[in-house]
Amino acid sequence: MLTTILRIGRYLHLDTTIFLFAAGGIQALTFILLARGLGAGGFGRLAILQALVQLSLDFVSLGAGEALVRRVSRDRHQYPSALFHAIAMTILTAIPISIVLALLARNIDTSIPFFNILLFTFGEATGNRLGAIVELAFISHSLVRSANLIRIVQAMLKLLSVVVAVSWLSVLQVENWALVQGITTLLASVICLLIAIRQLGVPRVRLHLEDLGFGFFMATSHLSVVIQGAADRLLLGLFAGAEVAGVYSAAMRGVQFGLIPVQGVLRNSFPAFFSAGAQGVAGTYSVARGNLKKVFFIGSLVAIILICAADLLAMALGHGFADTSKVLRWLAFVPLFQGVQYTLDNSVSGADRPLLVTLVNAFGTALFVFLVAGLARPLGIAGAVIAVYTSQLCVISIYAALLWNWLRREKMVKRHRDLTLQAD
Repeated sequence: MLTTILRIGRYLHLDTTIFLFAAGGIQALTFILLARGLGAGGFGRLAILQALVQLSLDFVSLGAGEALVRRVSRDRHQYPSALFHAIAMTILTAIPISIVLALLARNIDTSIPFFNILLFTFGEATGNRLGAIVELAFISHSLVRSANLIRIVQAMLKLLSVVVAVSWLSVLQVENWALVQGITTLLASVICLLIAIRQLGVPRVRLHLEDLGFGFFMATSHLSVVIQGAADRLLLGLFAGAEVAGVYSAAMRGVQFGLIPVQGVLRNSFPAFFSAGAQGVAGTYSVARGNLKKVFFIGSLVAIILICAADLLAMALGHGFADTSKVLRWLAFVPLFQGVQYTLDNSVSGADRPLLVTLVNAFGTALFVFLVAGLARPLGIAGAVIAVYTSQLCVISIYAALLWNWLRREKMVKRHRDLTLQAD
């Protein structure tokens, strides 16, 4: 019995899910302590700075992390130069982006010294991207458990900085905390990078300029997802009111929590798509078929749990969030659809077609924003829910049609080649 349970756990990558839940719990505790220490006003000012960095974070390194996974999953000997390329691209892109962000933030909040803002933007942009690259370096070697531990280490270091700065040193002004957070994020990423270098090897000086196009398209594709994640709440707030946006945002937090088990599956299979992509779409499709079975099972289970536990979220949030349970039930199948979408997305990008991934995701984002803008005023939250499922189904359908067409063409080419060989 125990052997069967362990086998099922390995098949569904439950160890990764546990690590991601643990990291999410540490981040939640960090958020609570920081919000209590800075107060509503100070935390709101910090949130504006973080939002600016978040919107630009995908262009830091220009997708060099994904390019690293593609190279290393196909040839482990390319890891040293791929790691150097990723580190160099992170620093080279983070410097100008941080300066621009600091100038923008300075115009928004003039009370924070420019040096503090600059160090915050550079530390957050460089540190968060370097941390992600370290995780991808381990994932490219199929060392997913080590990547999960790296995420825990980063979360713990940030929590420790909050405890020390807020509780012991009483750094309760956002002006000072911006400086502390920038240094802490950068330092945490450097520590994790040193761990990766010790375990995986020293980087070798070389830039892979041929990876810039692939990385740019991957970064643009990720940016579409970020924009889509923020557009619904913004448009609901504009057209339906802040209270409606708050209820919807609370329900989406529950959905994001339910997405973690699906991310566990996607995280473990990510390098396999690029490794199989050397054989074309047929290779990535074979990986996708096994992945989709896991996504369907876990996504369906998550949907059932979210539907049953929706009332608990509303009770925990208290007065004003009574409708959250209803909205969470409406959105319960979003993790399932998102898992399917990301699996097909990885199938296309793994086969070296990043431009198509960018175009499809950009179309999905544009459709989503258009639908939310048109339906939010007459339908409120229901309009946003319709927009979520409609855009996801459209993107999934496009990916499925593209994959079917490519597979059909590859089979025709293979059949023609076989007939030619038989004739010879």
